[in-house]
Parts: sequence; C-alpha cells; structure tokens
Amino acid sequence: MNNFELHEALLRIRESAAQHPDMPHEDRERLQALEASIEERLQQPEAARVDGEAGDADGPLVEEAQQLSARFAASHPQAEAALRQLVTILGQIGI
Repeated sequence: MNNFELHEALLRIRESAAQHPDMPHEDRERLQALEASIEERLQQPEAARVDGEAGDADGPLVEEAQQLSARFAASHPQAEAALRQLVTILGQIGI
C-alpha cells in the first residue's frame, strides 16, 4: 500500500460523510481529527511514523479508525467500509 491508496481511502470517507448530512456533528469532528492526524503523520519522516513497535497495527490512529468503523457499521455502511480499508492500509504502512 502506498500514500496514494491512503489518500483515496480518506477521500472515500469524506465523500461518504458529505452524502450523510444527518451524521452527528461529533462523528464528523472525529473523522476530521482522524484525517488531520493521518495527514500530519504522513508529513513526518518515514522512520518517525511508526506507532509503537515497528509495524505495530494497534497504534492510536488504527484504534480510532476501528472505533469509528464499529460506530458507523449500521448507520453509515459506506463510511464504515472505507474506514475498514483505512485500518488495513494504516496497518500495512505501519502508522
């Protein structure tokens, strides 16, 4: 996986959120904060990006994406699917 695929997943999440104006404000804020954190992490040198042990797939960004995915499973299935893909990508690139 590369940064392009990560940005594509983030774009799908934004598009899904835009299609659901009824999404609670708190959920939108959490999605925006997650995206900002990922973008900030991508600006760091590659060696500084890894959470915990090298390749640790349980870092705080992955945990937040997993929590949002579970929260959206019933109410926003498109966002949930994009978040699951995001979790996979983050784990593969070690963020």
